[in-house]
Amino acid sequence: MRNVDRLRLQLCRRLGRSAIAIVAAIATVLLVQAPALAKDSDKDGIPDRWEKRGKTPQGLNLKKLGAKWKHKDLFIELAYSTKSGPDKISCAALDALYDAWRGAPLTNPSGRTGVRLHLDADKTCPSRSYDLNGVSRFTASTPCASPLDSANAVAQKRLRIFHLGAVVDDSELCGVEGQATTSDFLVKDQAGSTFFSYVVMHELGHMFGLDHGPFNGFSVMSGGAYEFGTGGANVNVDFLRYPVQALNEAALDENVGYQSTSAAGNTWLSRWYGPQFCNGSLRLIGRATGPLDWNCSGAEFWMPPYSQWIDPGTVSYDVNGDGSIGIVPAVPDEWSRVNLKVGRLNP
Repeated sequence: MRNVDRLRLQLCRRLGRSAIAIVAAIATVLLVQAPALAKDSDKDGIPDRWEKRGKTPQGLNLKKLGAKWKHKDLFIELAYSTKSGPDKISCAALDALYDAWRGAPLTNPSGRTGVRLHLDADKTCPSRSYDLNGVSRFTASTPCASPLDSANAVAQKRLRIFHLGAVVDDSELCGVEGQATTSDFLVKDQAGSTFFSYVVMHELGHMFGLDHGPFNGFSVMSGGAYEFGTGGANVNVDFLRYPVQALNEAALDENVGYQSTSAAGNTWLSRWYGPQFCNGSLRLIGRATGPLDWNCSGAEFWMPPYSQWIDPGTVSYDVNGDGSIGIVPAVPDEWSRVNLKVGRLNP
């Protein structure tokens, strides 16, 4: 029995039939007000009421921080270990994170797409300020840092809104580049490398409901997508934007590589190298949308032009390196599965 129905029954028994109308009215008000309090039009986990009023019940000034009730907002506060600091985080890495969320293919009631990232990193860059005056420090456990080390770093009034990103020196985190909980994450500072943005985006993916993807996922959750023509120098700090179709390893067309389900998806895929396992080793040589040397006839020391290794008709090869010829499953897009309403943000 719902609490409201139980309340109605108890009051009616105590007060008599004459109170039924009054109790029914009270119950109706309760039922209407409860969901209204938690209404979240832009589905970013922050109630409309807080964003419209400009303050949370804990006194955090969301209006001053730039939150909008018709546009998704994501708040992240970095906390640095005593061996790390904002000087070890590059502006290029912070800009990459900002741009990744700003360009997210997620719709908003405002009519615009994207997520506004409010990142407090105690750093001002040429592009914009990433300083919201709330960054703290903590001491990392030895020999291996733990997410518990920064458990009390976020100020009480920020706790319901900000996700905490604990940043440690590369020597302080053992075995992995980062870890994620349901609300926060822990990462190495990467000694100023732009790889910091890649790791943070990966851990945010875990926080918001994504798991590790397959080798053909073209995402930070799958090992990344490398921009075609750069020799793998530029990695894609993004989640998978479009579905990727299945591959039949028994009948691979070398003139056609990976395909999406739309022209826009294929245009997006054409920006990246096509991952394939050649004799057990991952190779990035051809454009993802083809032509692609599926049977690795040009491996391992092929000579240009690349076109000489493209066979007519179809070929058979174990492109995902699982030891058999079969179907490489289709991959659904990831952005549509990102859930920002997690952890402490739930009202």
